Amino acid sequence: MANITNRQLSYFVAVAETKSIAEAAVQQNISQPSISSALIKMESMLGVTLFIRHHAQGVSLTPTGTRLLPHARAILRGLNEFEGLAQAQAEDPIGELLIGCYPTLAPIFMPALISHFRENYPKVNIRFIEGAEDELLPKLENGEIDAGIFYDISLPDNVKHLKLKACKPYVLLCEKHPLAKRKEIELSAVADEPFILLNTRSGREYFPRLFKDAGIKPKLYYKSTSFEVIRGMVARGIGFSVLITRPASKMTYDGLNLAHVPIRDPVASASICLVRMPVTTTSKMVEILKDACLIVARKL
Repeated sequence: MANITNRQLSYFVAVAETKSIAEAAVQQNISQPSISSALIKMESMLGVTLFIRHHAQGVSLTPTGTRLLPHARAILRGLNEFEGLAQAQAEDPIGELLIGCYPTLAPIFMPALISHFRENYPKVNIRFIEGAEDELLPKLENGEIDAGIFYDISLPDNVKHLKLKACKPYVLLCEKHPLAKRKEIELSAVADEPFILLNTRSGREYFPRLFKDAGIKPKLYYKSTSFEVIRGMVARGIGFSVLITRPASKMTYDGLNLAHVPIRDPVASASICLVRMPVTTTSKMVEILKDACLIVARKL
């Protein structure tokens, strides 16, 4: 495949419009031999003849050159528009950001983030999709999404992440549970009760590890990928759970109350992170997104 440069295209258009290599050289601020050499190389790479050279009378386009000229102009126009859009975005961010978000974080994080952008950067449209890491990280790597909001539990080494907020896990109990009013409890206090696991990739990795570190094997009763299903089951006394995401309300969808009890054991915290692929440069849009995420995280 021929690797034609935008400079060669510019020379081609200039010579075609002026019908003179000499005039095109002046217009492009380059020597005549240089522009002639560039055009000859371009013709060789494409395997076509673009110009008929008339001795001392300038040049004229061949039929092939005539057909290709509008396309060359369109490409150069597109490049100019691309540069203009990039410069405008650097000065006044405009465009769309598609963000992937961990399901339990999306309800408490994304509405606030969208609201922040609408108030401060109305020309930026924030869209998001929910999903666990194993669903969304491939999309991030393939460039299908611009960034992700995840916990730092199951992140691969090839991504770049900014820690937004450290979160301590807690025991989720029914409001009427005998331990519900404790200021904190040890995991051993609920070890014999039915455990309900958040069944995501990071959930399967993180929560069992907490029990293992405490020397406990929980009695797994039920798994669910739904945060609210787990809360609803716990509120009805079916079992207990251990979670990280902590909603402001302790009430379930069906109006029952829950207790969030801190864990006394030394347990590893998990951090909410802004995740993206490493790049050689950082755009203003990315810096704005980072600042906005930090602002939202501080209010959680």
